[in-house]
Amino acid sequence: MKKKLIAGGLTVGCLAPLALVAGAGVIGVGIFAGSSGSNDAICAGQSLSVSVEGDMPAPVGDFTPAAMEQAAIIVKVGEAEGISSGGQLVALMTAMQESRLGDHPSTFSPDENGDAGVFQQRQLPGWYGTLEEVKNTSYAALPGSW
Repeated sequence: MKKKLIAGGLTVGCLAPLALVAGAGVIGVGIFAGSSGSNDAICAGQSLSVSVEGDMPAPVGDFTPAAMEQAAIIVKVGEAEGISSGGQLVALMTAMQESRLGDHPSTFSPDENGDAGVFQQRQLPGWYGTLEEVKNTSYAALPGSW
């Protein structure tokens, strides 16, 4: 009996990450289904300014319209930087975990560790950038800012 429980626990433990990734993929597809707008981004020095135009997709689950906009910005930056769809999905999952796509209070005001922004990046000299930079999703999603 004990061996069956351990084997069952290992099976569930090994399959759980696959279910999580599959579920996140479904959420990622749901977030951007029917999304319209341009893929244009404007580069200025080392920063990137992203415009999200057109109708946003309907909110998924309990994500707010503001969270959906943050998700769209992350994808637009990924597209502009040539990041694969898998890399964009990882960025979305990270922002979902770290800040609920910007819906967490520490997104715009550092938490007790000094982390801020949708990716909860450390805003200390030599880390990810200034407080203003890490709060700007267009900057925070750039490769090299993490």
